[in-house]
Amino acid sequence: MLIQLGRALMIVIWLVIISSPWTAMARIAPLLLTAGAFVLVLHIAQMLLIKKSFQDSGHWCKGDEYRLIFFGVFGLMTIRQRLLKK
Repeated sequence: MLIQLGRALMIVIWLVIISSPWTAMARIAPLLLTAGAFVLVLHIAQMLLIKKSFQDSGHWCKGDEYRLIFFGVFGLMTIRQRLLKK
C-alpha cells in the first residue's frame, strides 16, 4: 500500500518537474529542472550499483532498470518484494 503511494507521489513529482517550464511555476523552472537532473543522476547511480549486484545472481528482470530510475527506493522495494516471494 505504501509502496504504491510512494510510486504515485514520484509520478506526480516527475510530472511537476518536467512540466514546470510551461506552467505557472516558470519562474522556478531552472531550479526544479536542476533538482530533477540531480535526482535522475542519483537514481541512475543507484540503478547501476544495484544492477551489478543483482545481475550476477540472476534475479534481475528486464524492466527493473526503468523502475529504479523513475521510482528510486520505491522501485527497489518493489523488486525486494518480488524476490521475497520466490
